[in-house]
Amino acid sequence: MHPIRPLLSLGLLAATAASQCLAIHNNPPGTNLQMGDDTLRVLALPFVFPFHGVAYDRVTIDSNGTVRLGDSALTNPSDFSPTTAELRNDPHATIALLWDDWAANQCSNGDGIFFEADTTRASVVFKNVPQKGYGAGMLSGEVVLMPDGSIYLHYEPTSTLPSYGSCIAGLSRGFGAPSNSFDPISAVSIAESTGYHVFDSASKQFELAGWTFQVAPTGPGSYSLAKSFPPACTPPVLIPGIAEGAVPIGVGCPTPIPNGSLYEQFTANAGARPFDLANKSIEFVHNNGSYSLAQGSGFATDYHVNGAPLPGVDDDSQHSVSLGAMGSFRFGTMPAATAITVGANGYIWLPAGSPAYTPVAAAFHSQGARIAAAWMDLVPNAQTSPIWWESHDPSFCRATWVAAPAFGDGGANTFQVTLKSNGNIVLSYAACSMGATRAPIVGISGGNRAVDQGQVDLWAAGNAQAASRRITGLDAMAHSANRIQLGTTLRLGATVPDETSFFGLFVFGLSSPGISLDSFGMTGCVQHSSYELSYFPVFFTPGQGMSLQLPIAYDIAYGIELYSQGAAWSTLNPFGVIVSNGLHHVVGL
Repeated sequence: MHPIRPLLSLGLLAATAASQCLAIHNNPPGTNLQMGDDTLRVLALPFVFPFHGVAYDRVTIDSNGTVRLGDSALTNPSDFSPTTAELRNDPHATIALLWDDWAANQCSNGDGIFFEADTTRASVVFKNVPQKGYGAGMLSGEVVLMPDGSIYLHYEPTSTLPSYGSCIAGLSRGFGAPSNSFDPISAVSIAESTGYHVFDSASKQFELAGWTFQVAPTGPGSYSLAKSFPPACTPPVLIPGIAEGAVPIGVGCPTPIPNGSLYEQFTANAGARPFDLANKSIEFVHNNGSYSLAQGSGFATDYHVNGAPLPGVDDDSQHSVSLGAMGSFRFGTMPAATAITVGANGYIWLPAGSPAYTPVAAAFHSQGARIAAAWMDLVPNAQTSPIWWESHDPSFCRATWVAAPAFGDGGANTFQVTLKSNGNIVLSYAACSMGATRAPIVGISGGNRAVDQGQVDLWAAGNAQAASRRITGLDAMAHSANRIQLGTTLRLGATVPDETSFFGLFVFGLSSPGISLDSFGMTGCVQHSSYELSYFPVFFTPGQGMSLQLPIAYDIAYGIELYSQGAAWSTLNPFGVIVSNGLHHVVGL
């Protein structure tokens, strides 16, 4: 059987029969959790642990000598100052081996806080954890949880109280549990799942040293208490280490391409490029982040039939509008926008940007993504209904500037931008007088430090010119994942720069070969993961990227190092496949 498959399976391997035992005498007594001072660690249990009518599948270990049931790390910080009120009122059930200010970061080599578990028991070991600072206190003991709800509290003879303050041993269901202070040496039962003892380091010896107590359920909220001397556990065949975050290896392909612009900057005063688009229409045809020019469908004169004037249009004003029935618009390879910003000065931001009235090419490239139908200093507030917006049709949205004069020059300029659901953009013009001293930039830009490849003549010899450019750039395929921790869910992701792609794979292997795939027609691609362990096919929505969630079984036999990589079908190279960077994983607790 492939080793990755049981690791990623939904179920647990069958448990072997075992009686309760102690791990603290093994070397090592489990996986060293490498905990510091005042730290928490959330770990999954390989079984469901019942306590006071609640089933728990994980625990939160506090380096200060307690085990909380459930995941309390996000809502309840580590606590070094024990009080009975906190123990009884905590919003998490708590098992206190010996709650005080312990410092796992001061442990000697081979000591610390450890965890060991299988489907028959889970052990949390505090091995020779010293008092905070350099006092005489030392905690050396173990909390054992059993699938039947039994709890064992074990204290090594070397355990001593801190030299100052007080500490608490026992358990509580929390949530306002009743006060139930008792002497564990002589007690035989615990009621309401609450029983604890406060030790005062100034006046008492640590009388629990050398004892092991079995706390066995006798009802939903009651327990019997007995002294027990269980044997040492048989050391597991393999103790997994601590899971580490995924480390990227190399880069994906294709080679990244920066954003660009497809535009023309016209000149005023009868200059070299006078505005020549009046009564013309140009369509920017979208193809996987690139756009080519084609003849447009013409100015739509019915804009006022199904549209409405934008309220409050003024000089240099901007207006965020919903895309209505069309839902969203995807500009190149950018994330789809559900709203855009219409500017009074003849442009649309995708999705937003700052007001701008001076058409400067450098700003066109460096600022946000923008569609400029006629970016110049216009004064549409001089008209009663200056800008109309249509969003009723699922196949398009449209903004129309009506008879907008140029600042200081007057005149009237009527034009419109149509955004199509297929990603195409149409710039259409009716009568446009522009101005004697002002002229626009017309075109589209991915912005965000786009590379200026020079302007083009958008219209010549009675036609839109044959020009094509990548506008929104192209990123390499990028693979990401969370830490692969036993008993949790692995979440894999990969961006897919080819927006026509809909199918891919996540592969797992034991090595990272680093083999160039150029010879296969996959220019710039590298194999960062072998694939002998397993692979997982993924179908996804084009343009949305790949993702996959895999439950990881809790089985200590599968602490392992492995590598992963994403691959996707693509039109961006001759072979038809692009791949991501690799990830190196250390799988463990």
